[in-house]
Amino acid sequence: MSVPVFQSDGALKGAPATGLAAGGCALWRMRSNVECLAALDAVTGIVRPPAGAVRWFGRDISALEPREVMATLQCLAPLTAAGGLLGNIRMADNILLPCAARGRGAAGESELRDLLSKAPWSGWFPESELRVLPYQTGDLARALAGVLRAWLVHPEAIVACNVWHLLEHGERATLSSALSWVRAGQPGCAWLFIQTESDLPPGFTANNLAQQP
Repeated sequence: MSVPVFQSDGALKGAPATGLAAGGCALWRMRSNVECLAALDAVTGIVRPPAGAVRWFGRDISALEPREVMATLQCLAPLTAAGGLLGNIRMADNILLPCAARGRGAAGESELRDLLSKAPWSGWFPESELRVLPYQTGDLARALAGVLRAWLVHPEAIVACNVWHLLEHGERATLSSALSWVRAGQPGCAWLFIQTESDLPPGFTANNLAQQP
């Protein structure tokens, strides 16, 4: 039997006990964006979680040294409403930085150019957006940059934290379509949604959904 991608025993405040296999999807519904961000910090090892609350690939990260946490989390891609971007480098460099860190720099750049040259991404994210700084574009472009970055590193798991809360109605629909596109293209990736809403994009709710009552 393979080791689960993610497990939590419910010790993290506001989050239910959860287990995720490859390709699975779980939803943690929180009361506020502040709680969502705190949960994201715990599951990505920015703050040390309670023992047993966050176990990735069979390893309880509360018991690991920082370098071991970093090695474990190389298999993850976090998604946030603002894209998790650095303000002083171009959007292209922001998107490709994780690829370079994981040894896929040239391959990631080629794949990115190919994605943006055809539908649906040619309609969602114009190639001109690659040349600007994050503050020079809009909320939707920043969120979509995070989605592109997640796609390009081919993660084993994606943690999406309240990704819609900065967007208008039409923009939310576009981001949902982009997430569904990733889901269809990388079906083996596990997803943990941490959000204040109860709805998920098409293609997610039928897949091993664990939802907080």
